[in-house]
Amino acid sequence: MEVDGAIFKDLDRDSDLDIYEDWRRTPLERAKDLAAKLSKDEIAGLMLYSGHQRVVSDTLTEEQLRFIIDDNLRHVLVTKIESPAIAARWNNHLQALAESIGHGVPANNSSDPAIPPVPMLNSMPAVAA
Repeated sequence: MEVDGAIFKDLDRDSDLDIYEDWRRTPLERAKDLAAKLSKDEIAGLMLYSGHQRVVSDTLTEEQLRFIIDDNLRHVLVTKIESPAIAARWNNHLQALAESIGHGVPANNSSDPAIPPVPMLNSMPAVAA
């Protein structure tokens, strides 16, 4: 959408420039405006993370579709990717879906790579007192 020669995303697809969509406004103004528009379910979805997600194809899984669409979840915990190219295409699909719903809040991906298990305390060498 173009307003006064500037370009904006109409995230909620209402053909109006809302305060939260206006990048010229302060972050606080934008956050207050968006928070006032969100339902309790949408707010709850912004407070939660998905379970561990493996990205092995660029197609969103049924589970991923469900938590983005039905649960309003926007924080995705990625533990494994097949390749950077697949992850980029998958993320593009994820963002397109998230931004097409409700107020257009995008998804946030976090990486949680597999870490080798920490040795058990009883297997550590004893320390002399």
